[in-house]
Parts: sequence; structure tokens; C-alpha cells
Amino acid sequence: MNIGLGTLDFRSGLAAAVGIAACLLAPAFLEAREIGRIEGRVVDSAGQPISGVTATLEDADGRTSAAALSDAAGAYAFEPVASGTYTVRLQLGERLATETGVEVTEGVSRRETEVAWQVHFAETITVQAPSLRSQRMVEAPVAVTFLGTQEIARQAVHNQLPRLLAGTAGAEVVQSDICDFSLNSRGYNTDTSRRVLTLIDGRDPSLPGIGSEDWSALSFPLDDLESVELVRGPGSALYGAGAFNGVLDLTTRPPRTSQGFELRLSGGELATGQADLRWAGAVGSGTFLKLIAGYREGDDFTVSRVGEGEYAGLPNEVVSPPEDGYSIASGSLRVDRTFGGDTRLLTLEAGTSRSTGTVTIAGTGRSQIDDNQRPWARAQLDAGRWQALAFLTAQDSDDILALGTGLPLYLDTWRAGVDLSARFGFAGGRGSAVAGASWREENLDSADPQGVQGIFTKARSGDRSAAFGQVDVDLGKRIEGTVSVRVDQSSLYATKVSPRAGLVFAPSPRHTVRLSYGEAFQSPSFVELFLETAVAPPIDLGPLEEALAPLLGGIPLGFSNIPVLAVGNADLEVERVRGFELGYRGLFGRGLFLDATVYANRLDNFTTSLLPQLGTPLGRLNPAYGPYQPPAGLSPEAVTVVLATLQAVLPPEFLATLSNRADGSPVFVPVSITNHGAADTAGLELGLTYAWSRRWTLDLSATYFDFDVDASAFAGSLLPNTPQRRASASVTYVGDRFDATTKVRWVDDFDWASGFFVGPVPAYDVVDLAVNVPLGDHWRLGVDVSNLLDDVHYETFGGSLLERRALAHVTYGW
Repeated sequence: MNIGLGTLDFRSGLAAAVGIAACLLAPAFLEAREIGRIEGRVVDSAGQPISGVTATLEDADGRTSAAALSDAAGAYAFEPVASGTYTVRLQLGERLATETGVEVTEGVSRRETEVAWQVHFAETITVQAPSLRSQRMVEAPVAVTFLGTQEIARQAVHNQLPRLLAGTAGAEVVQSDICDFSLNSRGYNTDTSRRVLTLIDGRDPSLPGIGSEDWSALSFPLDDLESVELVRGPGSALYGAGAFNGVLDLTTRPPRTSQGFELRLSGGELATGQADLRWAGAVGSGTFLKLIAGYREGDDFTVSRVGEGEYAGLPNEVVSPPEDGYSIASGSLRVDRTFGGDTRLLTLEAGTSRSTGTVTIAGTGRSQIDDNQRPWARAQLDAGRWQALAFLTAQDSDDILALGTGLPLYLDTWRAGVDLSARFGFAGGRGSAVAGASWREENLDSADPQGVQGIFTKARSGDRSAAFGQVDVDLGKRIEGTVSVRVDQSSLYATKVSPRAGLVFAPSPRHTVRLSYGEAFQSPSFVELFLETAVAPPIDLGPLEEALAPLLGGIPLGFSNIPVLAVGNADLEVERVRGFELGYRGLFGRGLFLDATVYANRLDNFTTSLLPQLGTPLGRLNPAYGPYQPPAGLSPEAVTVVLATLQAVLPPEFLATLSNRADGSPVFVPVSITNHGAADTAGLELGLTYAWSRRWTLDLSATYFDFDVDASAFAGSLLPNTPQRRASASVTYVGDRFDATTKVRWVDDFDWASGFFVGPVPAYDVVDLAVNVPLGDHWRLGVDVSNLLDDVHYETFGGSLLERRALAHVTYGW
């Protein structure tokens, strides 16, 4: 199906209906608002906001009734508040400040508190993703990596989001080409990694039915991001399927707090040209608008593999990539409307991207997409303690050329979702809770214009729903406990229950030790369950059938043009992970922050990538495809002759893959998927940040990973696709005249196995450089160089050889 906007009638209708419902419900929320609200803001002596400050509300009798945390703007709020006189106490570590005599009547009472505190840079970092509530990062119950607005903006020119996390502790970022990345954590990466759930403002942007990310489809420049949070470890207790090894939570900048205009033009090596435009502003009382548009084009690292590849061991391809480069156009529009004295926010947003010539890699081989459209929409109502979100993510890919077969493929998919959640406090601010529910539906169709399926046997659909809750309680003596649980059910799998529990102990306000246990699950994707796609040209055994004709009695064998397929496995079970994590975070002086994590995971029913037959009977890998059986109508003598002839004519590795479809016709199945019994992983993640002055910052990270796979017929092919050791160091200078960041990443050698791509990845070192120079109030110049020393290497076996790419940019903004 081609996506002109008319084909999105159902999807856009769903988003519009939710948006209209939110508008209609907003007045009801306003009418339900109780009595009053306190809004506060904490700033330093220079007027700069201080985040991460704990604000507690005390009534006239000295009883604490609520607690809140200041956000990136230094703001906090209490609601509902009965009329009366209150005291607000502010605390950050051992620092205290008090606002007395805060009068509350119907409406909003506003306060701004100026404090003369000397603050450690890491004390004020607040995160949302680990517990679905704002909390200081040093107090989060699980491992989390945080990147803020300024750090993101310094690296925004390259427009390759996974690179933001490359070199951070625990993050596994590998690049296959300019637009093709895999992001994972804690092992078992693949070309189409989907073990880390990505969310953009709560919306799941992954490819419906596949689950992996199309990083080229992001419809915003990177400096539109307000924050990036990577939560590492099992996360299904709050997020469900997909949060197997973690959650990547991306929050974009709201138009109200980021008003202005910016135009950036950039270009450089590989014939790269880019243009990004962003405008945000007020368009009426309480209404704010954000408009984004972008365009990118250039060459990539892809070369033809017809004949010989770039390095030894690569499978040969049938056709060369027809496009010499890629182009990506994107845009989005967001409208925010505040209600009820700015206490309610309704967001309506939609966008799309369209790309041509991008090359992707999967276990079945490389593909180039000539036309890939990714429309999306979301509607969200934030009513303080209550939130409602509806979203749509779609994909329409025409003319996907499989380079290994030369066959065109098509894919038309969409995902719709609704999330509801509520947050509230109890026990006089000593406890907080969040509860919610979610629903998802996905539809996939791989039919070509003539209605012939090329990836599945028929159109597929499925749905899932869930309910979850989490409670955080101050247990006294500087110990906080957290317990969460989620129940998921789906048309694809049986009901799953995912628990998580943790303790955070703070021997002092600047040091915390945490211990947590969590479980997660990963449902097989539609591709893993129902894949049936050609991975090589058909094999013609027609002459063999003609030679056997006198024995067949007119019964056809179907040996002409026998398809060669990669197939899914409808008998796959849901994979599970159970993990323990022990971590420490410490602040030293005013500039040193240390974060250390040790973890151990147990994986059960592990779903493999596409595996070759390895000389074992095909039925052991996929019960639906056993050894080939001649047609049932043949005589026993004919059956014996047919099998003996095949054994004599076909090489053993070909004969081992010959099987039957459900209708009895012959088919070659060289690769399929199965469940493996179990695997154990363990690792160490270290991160250190030292800001030795206001201008200079040093970041160091190191990660160690180990694994053990239970013995089985397939254990030798179950590789984690993860190096045992990797490390990174970066230095950042932020001055009045320029800022610069130099990052060095070292990755140990490791083995890679994903479908047809099996081989070693040699160790590599990468040096990146980013420099930005402001020129007055409106202009900025800069450069971004990836792989500065031009260390030609590959990061996945099957990926392209990566070389240097240097970009320069000029930015105008106000």
C-alpha cells in the first residue's frame, strides 16, 4: 500500500479521536482540581535553575504532607493543596533552605527561592525513566546513563543518535553504515537489535512487527532533544516486552521552554549535505507551536559485493546497490495547549520522514530501500498526577531490493498504542506510587502490487495489553525500597508477570549503594515467528525430475525452481531474563562522580538469530521443516530412488536443507530460528566524570562482559556479539569563545554470528572530534569528525568498512 495521506485514514482518525477526546476531557480535569496549587522555583545567586532539589510541604502543625523534586528549570509543584499557611523546605544533599508563610487559596501560589549553594554538577541531574517519576540520578534504583541538552547539542551535527551513547558505560553501539546502527546493552546484540526498548516522548518508534530501530527515520535534529536516558538491565516490570536489556528514553524540548528559531547548514566528506530548521513560539494565550524540517543527502560506505566483498568471508550478492547515495527528508509539527492556570497540558504532534537509497543489514542479507516512508502521530494529556497518551507509528517501504537475491520486497506496517498512568504520594511524602495500563496493536503486510507476499505468507496482526504498578517507600535510616510488577497478555503469547524490587542505601547524601532484582521477557517478533523470504535465487532441479519421470507415474515432484528461504518458527517460546544488579554512585568534592555496576543475568528460552543447519537434521532446528519427503502418492520403490538420487546429486550441505512446505512442495531452508535452553551473562560497568574546573571535563568508562551458554547442538553459534572489554575516554572544554570534545573509543576483538554473517570483528580504535565556535549572539560555526584518524574498520561482521567523515556547519538562530 502506498502512503498518500488517504491510506492513513484509520490511523490518523485514531490519533485525532484521542486528541479530540483529550480536549473534551480537559475541562473535566480542570473542574476536578481541588482548591489550590503551589508552584516553586529554586535558583542560585546568578539566577540559574537548580534541579534535583527535594521540596517538602509542611502544614501549620509541622506535619509533612507532600514531597516533590525540582526539574531542569528548577521548578517544583504541589497539588492539590487545601487553603491555609504552609512551610516549604528545600534540601539538596546536606544543604537546606526554607520558605515560610506560604499562603494558599483557590488558584496558584508561586514562589522563587534564591540559594547560595555550591553544588556538585552530578547532584542536580534528575532522571525519569528508571521509576516513571522524577528522582535524582544518584538515588535511582537501577543503572542509568543521562545526557542533557547542552551535551547533546555539542554533538548534534552528525544526526546519528546512537553515536551520542557510544563510549558511555554499558552501552553497546555498533555501526554498519552511515544510517545503520545497533544499540544494545549487556550482550546478545544483532544486526536488527531490539533488546533495548526506545521511546520518544512515550511513543514507540521501532519498526512495527520487527521491533528494531530505523535510526534514519528520526524526524528531528538531535539538538531538539532535551534529555537522553539509557536504563540498563531488565525493565519489563514498568515497560513490558522489548525492555529486555534496557530502555532508551528520549525526551524532546517542549516549545514553551525552547522558543526561538534555528537554521543549520552542514556538509563535508562523502558528498554530505544537511539542512535542519527548527522554530518554536507562542501563537496565542496558552498555545505554543513547534515546527521542524530537515533534509540530508550524501554517499555512504556501501560497496558492491557481486563477486568479492570488502573482506574475507562475506557472502556474495547477486546485484549491486542501484543507488549511489541516500537522501532523507523529514518534518514534524507540535501544538501544546495549557489549561487551568498552566496546570494541564494537551500536546498534539505529527511528523514523517521519507528516505531513499539507505542500506540496511539483517541476518538474511543486505537490502537497499528506494522509498521508505515513516509517518507518526501522538496525542498526550498531562494533568499533573494523571497522564494519557495515544500514538501511531507506521512504515510504508516500497522497492526494497534484497541484494542477495535481486528480488524486490515490500512492507506496509503500523502500530497504534494507548497508555494511561497516575502518580500519587502517601505517608506524608515518604512514599510514592505509579500505576498504569497500556494497549498496543500491530498490523503487517508484505504484499507487492500484484498481491504476492514477499516476507510473510500472509498479512499478520496482533495485539497486547498490560497493567503495572510501582511503589517507592522511604524505609528510614537512609534506605529507600522500590517494588514494581507488571502483567502482560497478548494474542502472540500467554500471560506474563514481570516483577522488580530494589533497595537504595545512602550512607551519606553524596554516596549511594543499590541492590536490585528484575525480570523481563521478550516476545518473538512477527518476523521471528512468521518469516518466509527468499535468500538466494531458486534452484532448478527440473532435469532431475525429467530423468526420474518413468518412475513417478505422472506425479510431479515440483523440482523446477525450488525456492531457497529463510523461515521463522511459529513454535518459538517467549525468552526470559532474570538479573541481579549491585551498584554504587559517589560524589567527591565538587567535580568527581563515580558510577560502578556489577550484574549477573540468567537467560531462558533464548531466541537465536537465524542459524545454519550445522549438519543436524532440519527438524531439530524448526519442527515445521523436517527432512525432505517425496510426494505421498509415490510407490515405495520410487521414493527410495528419488531419495537416493538426491543424495548422489546434491552436496551434503544442500541436501541437509531440503524440506517440504505445508502443502508438500519442496523447499530449501538453509537458515531458521529456534529457542536455546539457557545462557548466563555477567559484567562490570564503570563510569567516571571529573569536572576539574568550570570549563574542563574528563569522562572515562570501561565495560567488561562475560557469558556462558549451556551445551546444545546449537551452542557453538550462540554468540553474544559483544566484546569482552571496551573502554572510552573523552575530554570536553567549554569556553566563552568555543567548545570542543575529543572522544577515544577502544573495542576488543570479538566473534559475530547473525544469520549468514558469521566471522571475526578485529579490535578497533576510533577517535571523534566536535568543535563549536559562537560568533556573536546569532551565528555559530563548527566541525564534527567521526573516525578522525581514518582507522578503516568494520564493527559488525557483514557491515561496511567505516572510514572518516568530517562535517562542517554554520548555524543561525535567535
